[in-house]
Amino acid sequence: MYCMIHRQMVNEGISQSILVSGESGAGKTESTKNLMQYLAYMGGRPPAPGQRSVEQQVLESNPVLEAFGNAKTVTEKYKLGKAKSFHYLNQTNCFELTGVDEAKEYIATRKAMDVVGITHDEQAIFRIVAAILHLGNIEFTKGNEPDSSKPKDDQSKLHMKTAAELFKCDLEALEDSFCKRVIVTRDESIKKSLDPIAAAVNRDALAKIVYSRLFDWYASSEWMIVIV
Repeated sequence: MYCMIHRQMVNEGISQSILVSGESGAGKTESTKNLMQYLAYMGGRPPAPGQRSVEQQVLESNPVLEAFGNAKTVTEKYKLGKAKSFHYLNQTNCFELTGVDEAKEYIATRKAMDVVGITHDEQAIFRIVAAILHLGNIEFTKGNEPDSSKPKDDQSKLHMKTAAELFKCDLEALEDSFCKRVIVTRDESIKKSLDPIAAAVNRDALAKIVYSRLFDWYASSEWMIVIV
């Protein structure tokens, strides 16, 4: 199949897409690695002095993609703890796998970022992912006004503050984006309070769109494009 796809791209100029699917443990990751290795080998060119080959860049990008898929980078700098302590990571069981060293996986991810040329962006990437994890731990309770909401407790306030610092945005504006809705009329803008359920929906919506755009940026960046 790999050969047919490569032949159609080169000889017929037809763009190709490959969907690797299957149940957990079916071998999707290994199949994808084999595919990337074949295409990189067939389309690779001898690297210039001091540069990495196309094959190496493509293969090294895989740990970065896996890191985004798992979203489990652990580092003190971003005030993160164990995965099970974050709402967005503990919706299913967390397992300790024999032979898997997360510290080594993290180092491999950093190395892969360097190989594919995103060293100067890696701090921003980790910062955004950490901010998203902190968003998920913000809980809301009823506010002082009818149908209003506010952070549930000091722990939620701390996660809100940390997320704002990591996003480098105004804390009050971030809280308002969850707890209030802006209605724009012809003459003015009106802020309407939202209940705790609606605030949580806004929180999750922001987390999803930021993570999605971050992944899209990574997947569409010029250093992920391989010409074969």
